[in-house]
Amino acid sequence: MSAKETGKAIGALAAWAVFIVATGLLLVLTIRGAAWVSDKVLPVLNLIVLYSLIGVAVLGLPFLFSRKTRGYVGLALLLWSYLCGADLWMFSLLVCLNLWGVFAAIVGLFIAGIGVVPVAILATIFKAQWFTLFSILVLGAFLIAARIGSRLLLGKSVMSEEV
Repeated sequence: MSAKETGKAIGALAAWAVFIVATGLLLVLTIRGAAWVSDKVLPVLNLIVLYSLIGVAVLGLPFLFSRKTRGYVGLALLLWSYLCGADLWMFSLLVCLNLWGVFAAIVGLFIAGIGVVPVAILATIFKAQWFTLFSILVLGAFLIAARIGSRLLLGKSVMSEEV
């Protein structure tokens, strides 16, 4: 191999090394930024999720008896489930980072973006954080129940006939 070809090969290798390091640094900074935002937003989001669930339950219950208003309760429940999902994701990201670190969070994010939830569940099991595991599971159960309930309510409402 000539000196020119060797120089090109070394330059290409250096470019790839810079690309890989820059991508890794960008991932770490993105996760750290998401963790910082989650740390600041999560206490407020927890309260919003709790009070909005109470609001949907208390205010929505009487409207379930009328077919004309049942869809609005389903829509409110669907919107609440997105708040619950954001809460679950942020909480799981923080749990994942605190128990297993940045690498585990990166692995979790590569699993369709929501993989931090199962990674956080595994981390709590291996670190014997039972209350945190219970919190994640209950929040996940609420999320799934809200999605199923909202689909059922929206399917049985007058709104579904108008579409």
